Amino acid sequence: MSVSSAVADDLYTIRGIVPDAQFMYDPLKDFTCLDGRGTIPFAFVNDDYCDCSDGSDEPGTSACPNGRFYCPNTGYKSEVLASNRVNDGICDCCDASDEYASGANCPNVCDEHGRAWRAEQERLASKLAEGLKKRDELRTEALRKRDEIKELLEEKKKSLEEVNSQLEAVEERKKEAERKEDEALAVYREQEEAERQARQAEEEAKRIADAEKRSTEMFAVFDRIDVDQDGEVTIQELQMHAELDLNKDGEVTEDEARIGLPQGDVVKRAEFSSISWVILRPYFVKDAPKMFPGPEETKDAEEEENVGVGTVEEVTDSQDPTTDAPSEEELDSDLEDYEEEDFKPKEFKYDGEDEEMVGEGAEAETAKEEESPYDPETQALIDAADGLRKEFREKDNNRRNLEREVDKMNKQLDGDFGPDGMFLALDGQCFDYDVPEYTYKLCFFEDMRQIRKDNGHSTSLGRFSRWTGSGETGGWGVYSNMLFDGGQSCWNGPSRSASIALRCGPENMLMSAAEPSRCVYEFEFETPLACVHEGPDSPEFQPQSQQGKDEL
Repeated sequence: MSVSSAVADDLYTIRGIVPDAQFMYDPLKDFTCLDGRGTIPFAFVNDDYCDCSDGSDEPGTSACPNGRFYCPNTGYKSEVLASNRVNDGICDCCDASDEYASGANCPNVCDEHGRAWRAEQERLASKLAEGLKKRDELRTEALRKRDEIKELLEEKKKSLEEVNSQLEAVEERKKEAERKEDEALAVYREQEEAERQARQAEEEAKRIADAEKRSTEMFAVFDRIDVDQDGEVTIQELQMHAELDLNKDGEVTEDEARIGLPQGDVVKRAEFSSISWVILRPYFVKDAPKMFPGPEETKDAEEEENVGVGTVEEVTDSQDPTTDAPSEEELDSDLEDYEEEDFKPKEFKYDGEDEEMVGEGAEAETAKEEESPYDPETQALIDAADGLRKEFREKDNNRRNLEREVDKMNKQLDGDFGPDGMFLALDGQCFDYDVPEYTYKLCFFEDMRQIRKDNGHSTSLGRFSRWTGSGETGGWGVYSNMLFDGGQSCWNGPSRSASIALRCGPENMLMSAAEPSRCVYEFEFETPLACVHEGPDSPEFQPQSQQGKDEL
């Protein structure tokens, strides 16, 4: 064999070198460290001694702590290891090339790994192909839905214009009807005001008369008690009045008389009303309730309360449950006295702008007609105004509903639903994922909720906020993750939030749920809309072809 041939063979027997860098290792020349910081004889390469600071002179040994070892792994995916894993007795490379001198029993399993890898790639490729097909269907669905929204939006806008026009016309008629109603009711309001003022004047006159009567009554009693007419009432003077003989023993004691003088032994005329009269009045005015009833009065009151109350024996003797209880025929007869309508709940409706609830049964309508305080002409004006108010409310509610629908459709057309608006196909759709204790419900572009299975209690994990995937604006990477935030606050913690990672799959479904930190949730969602590549085509994902010669 010629020297050049031998040299050529040696060039490919240097262990641990990445194929793209083999041209830098020329056995016919001194070796220059890849970082350019030194040059050594080529014989020093892979001599198990680290000469270069970047470890590039020892690609096939573990001499350099920062060295890297290349596993060809023919038949499977190549791999680069840290050099400290070379000849450590552990099989890292599937072709066993990292344990060439350790004596470890490392079989070459690259073909087996390659077959498994290729089978998995075929499965993923099939899954991807199915997802791409359905993605095209969803894209078509999104475009169709967008066209429908545009068409419906124009219809809703026209309807909104018509309703606004009708609302203006009804409002004008309502104002005119309310003006006539107000003019007709003004007569009744004036009459009611006059009657109210008359009642108020009558009540005020009665109040004054009653006050004068009570004052006259009070001072008449004072003058009767004030025997010496000196303008003062004393204990001795009160003892002269049998009305204060509380125990009915024929004598008014000083203690009995003192109830009328709670603040001393004497009370002046000017103070009598505020100090003594409220206590003494029941004893000097007939039928006035007494504050301190005597023993006989207390006994009489107790006897009155017990009237009709007997012992258990008395009740049992006087009432025979077998004879006094009503029979079934009597009960049926009593029930016949009631109309069926008596047992039906009253229906209610919203009546008037003051939001009162009024009965709407036939009886209520009949009573309204019979008990109307207004003359027929005025009542007709009121009914006309009520009818227009009701019509105005109905059209106004219709207008508000149309405005909400128009606003929602504008957001759908202006919102960011991904490239070609494809995610519009999922707008408003909801998907569940069950775990033992909860059901998680994702509604696209709306909200995310956690629902307890035992009681149905629902907790908001947030409303859709924005796309949070990585990549350039408008690129597919941006649409690989969704953020839902502003959910229900945790106890002494932050508001709940949820991140939805989108993965390629043939069906739309929630695949997993996790809470990696308190009140922060993470979910995976498979959807054909995330299938955006035809397959892995980078070199590092391709199995290596068989080479003509193994490395030594």
